[in-house]
Amino acid sequence: MDESSWNPNIRATVYFIGLAYSFLGVAIVMDIFMSSIEYIVSKRKKMYTLREDVAEKLQKKIWDAVVANLTLLCLGTSAPEVFLSIIEVVGHNFELGYIGPGAIVGSASVNLLIIAFCNFALDDGEVASIQKYAVFSFTGLFSVFSFLWIYIILAISSRGIVELWEACLTFTFYPILVAGAYILNKKIQLRAPFVNFWRGDEGEKEIAEATFFKDGVLDKQSLVMFLKEIKSYPGITMKEAAILAAAKLVESEPHSFLWYRMGGVRELSSGRPLQQRLNKHLKEVLKIAIDAKVGRESSMADIRLSTPDNVSAVVEFATPTVAVTENAGRFPIFLSRRGNVNTVVSVRVQSMDGRAKHGEDYDQVNEIIQFSKKQILAEVNIKIINERKYEPTEEFFLRLTAIYSASSTVKIGPLSIMEIKIIHDESPGVIQFEKRGYVVDESVGLVTLFLERFLGADGEVGVRWRTFDDTAISGIDYEGGEGLVKFLHGEVKRFFMIRIIDTMTEEKDVRFNVDLYDPLDGAVLGDNKRTTVIITDDDNIWDYLDNVMTLTKMKMEQFSLHKRNWCKQIKEAMMVNGGVEPATNMDFFLHFLCFFWKVTFSLIPPPGIMGGWLQFFTSMFMIGVMATLIGDMAAIFGCVAGIEDTLTALLLVGIGTSLPDIFACLIVLRHKKSVDEVIGNINGTCSVNLFVGLGVPWTMAATHHQIQGDYFKVPCEHFAGVMALFSTCYLITFISLVIRRHLKFFGYAEIGGSKKARFITATFFILLYATCIALSTCIINGYLTFQLT
Repeated sequence: MDESSWNPNIRATVYFIGLAYSFLGVAIVMDIFMSSIEYIVSKRKKMYTLREDVAEKLQKKIWDAVVANLTLLCLGTSAPEVFLSIIEVVGHNFELGYIGPGAIVGSASVNLLIIAFCNFALDDGEVASIQKYAVFSFTGLFSVFSFLWIYIILAISSRGIVELWEACLTFTFYPILVAGAYILNKKIQLRAPFVNFWRGDEGEKEIAEATFFKDGVLDKQSLVMFLKEIKSYPGITMKEAAILAAAKLVESEPHSFLWYRMGGVRELSSGRPLQQRLNKHLKEVLKIAIDAKVGRESSMADIRLSTPDNVSAVVEFATPTVAVTENAGRFPIFLSRRGNVNTVVSVRVQSMDGRAKHGEDYDQVNEIIQFSKKQILAEVNIKIINERKYEPTEEFFLRLTAIYSASSTVKIGPLSIMEIKIIHDESPGVIQFEKRGYVVDESVGLVTLFLERFLGADGEVGVRWRTFDDTAISGIDYEGGEGLVKFLHGEVKRFFMIRIIDTMTEEKDVRFNVDLYDPLDGAVLGDNKRTTVIITDDDNIWDYLDNVMTLTKMKMEQFSLHKRNWCKQIKEAMMVNGGVEPATNMDFFLHFLCFFWKVTFSLIPPPGIMGGWLQFFTSMFMIGVMATLIGDMAAIFGCVAGIEDTLTALLLVGIGTSLPDIFACLIVLRHKKSVDEVIGNINGTCSVNLFVGLGVPWTMAATHHQIQGDYFKVPCEHFAGVMALFSTCYLITFISLVIRRHLKFFGYAEIGGSKKARFITATFFILLYATCIALSTCIINGYLTFQLT
C-alpha cells in the first residue's frame, strides 16, 4: 500500500515516531563509538621520575587530556551532526542541504539548556567552578568566533558563495583550536608539574590503582583495609562485602565525560550498567566507609543507629529491666525511637504476668503510645499495688507491638520485652559484671558487657570502668579506655560496648580485662568487679577474604567498560541489564524498546581487536548509516508536516541527537563538582560542529564545483542571519559565565550558588535558548531579515 495516500496527520505521526526511534538507535551506536574512544585514549606508557632522589615508575596516558577532549571526545559527541552534514552534501550532488546545518545549529542551541539544567543539578549553596580557566577562555572565544566566521564567509567575504579557500580555512581552524588549547594546558602544567600530575585526573587514577591494585591484580592487603571499615556494620554478608568493594573501586577511579555519557545511555536502554546499583543500606555503609572526614566516634554512632530500612521508625524499650519497691506507686517506663523520626507512629504496650499478678501486685497495662514528629522518647506510667505485707521479689513483663498505618511504617526493636521486678529492699544496691568472662571472635566488631544491680535499686547510682591490657594491646587488638555507667532509679541492668579491632591477620588468642571501680551515690561493688574478654582468631577469615576477593573480581569484570569477547558482547545485548543486575518492570520495558538496536549494534567488533580502532571505524560507519536514516526521515516529516527543513533540524534533530549529552553533563557535575569537562564539551562541540561539520562537506562541495568550473552556492539570507544570532548568544553566554566567576552573589563560580543565584542563572539561559529558537524561526520563515553588507 502506498503510504503517500494516508492522512497527512497519520503520516506525520508515523514519521515522528520513526525519527524518535532513530534517535534511540543513534544513541546506542554512539555508546559503542564512545567505548572505542575510551579504550583508545586510556592506553598508557611507562615513564620514570625522580622524587626525593628516588626513581619512581609511573604510567602516563599517551593521549593528552585536552587533546583527547577536543578531538576524539568532541568528535564523538558531534558525530551524528557531522556525518549528517557530510552525507547530505554528497547525497545532494555536492549541493547545499539544510538538515545538516540546521542540526548543527540546533545542537549548539541545546548547550544553553545544558548550562541552565546544570544549575538545577547542584544543591543549594553548592558551587562548581572552572579549574583550567585559560583553556576555557580560549575555547569559549573560539566557539563565539566559529559562528562569526561562518557569518563572515557567507555575508561579507563572498556573499552567497563558499569559495574553496574559505572552506579549507574553515576546517583548518579546528587543528588550530586543538593546538592552542594543548599549548595553554601544557603551560599550566609546567607551572606546577608535580601537583598537576598527581592531582589531576591521571594522578587520581594512579593513586586509586596504587591503593587497590598491584601489577593489575586486586591487592589482598588493600582489600583487607577496606573490609575493616565495613565489617563493623551488622549483617553485612560476603556477597554484600564484595558488592561494596567493587563499588568502592569504581567510586575511587576518576571517570571521563565519555564514561558518564555511556552510563547514561545504558540506563536509558537498559544495557549493561557501568556501576553497581546499591540499596539504601549499602549506600549508607559505602558513604561512611569512604568518607575520611568522619571521626571514629561519629562513625560508631552511625553504626549503632544504622538500620537497613531508613524508611521505618524503630521503637523499643529504653532498658531491658527495671526494679522498683513495693511502695513506689506510679513510676514512668521509657520507650525510645530511632530510624525515621519524621513521621507520627503508634505502638501498643501490654503487660504480662510473671510471679507478680495484675490486680494484686500491679495495675494491668494496655495502652497505645503515640510518637509525634521528631519525638524520640515517650513514657508509660506503671502503678504498683502496695499490699503492706512481706513478699519475696516478684516480676512481671511489658510487651511492645506495632500499630501500622498507611502514612507510616513502624518496626519493633530488639528490646521488645521488658522485665519489671518488685523488690522489698530500698537500698541503692550492689553492682557487678553479669559474667566473669566473654569469648568473642576477632571479627565481632563490638563486644557488649552487661552490668547487673541487685539487692536494691533505689535512686540513681553509677560506677566507673576501665580497661587493662593483658596479651591484647589497646589500639591494636581493641579500643581501650574508661567510662561511666549510670543506673536510673529502679534500673537493674545496663551495658556498655568496647570496639574489637579486626587485624585480619593470623594470630593467637589474646585477652584484656575490664575493671569496675569508684561506685557512686551509695552503691557498692559485688564480687564480679572484673571481667576478662578473650579475643579468638577467626579461623574462617582467610577463606572469607579469598571468597570476597573472588566475588569482587567477578563484579569488577561484570561492570567493566569493555567486553573483548564478541560472543559475550552479543549475549549481553540480548539480556536485560546485560544479565548482571536484577531487572525492574521499567528495565524490561526499555530493553524491549531498544532490543532491535542493541542486538544489531552488538555485531560491531569488540574493542580488543586491533586496539579499538576496528570498533572505532565500524561504529563510525554505522553512525553514518543512522545519520542518513535520520536525515531522510526528518526531511519527509518536515515535508508532511509543512515545516522548513532547517527548522525541522533545528527543533528536532539537534535536540534528539543531544539528549545523551544533557544527561551526561548533569551526571558529571553531580559527581565531580567541576565544570571543566562540561563547559569544555560545550565549547568543543560547537567548534567541531562548525569547523568540521561544515568545513569538511563544504570543502568537498567547493572542490567539486571548482572542478566543474562554477561555485558552491549557499543562500545567505537566512543562514547568515542565524549564524550572527548564535554568535551573539554565545558571546553573551561567555560574558555571563565570566561575570558569575567574579561576583560573590554567585559564589565566585560559573555554576551553582544560593537558591536565588541558581534560579536566576537557569532562568536566564532558558530564556536565552527560547529567544534564540524564536528568532531563528522568524529568520528562517522570512519574518525577520538581516541587512547584509
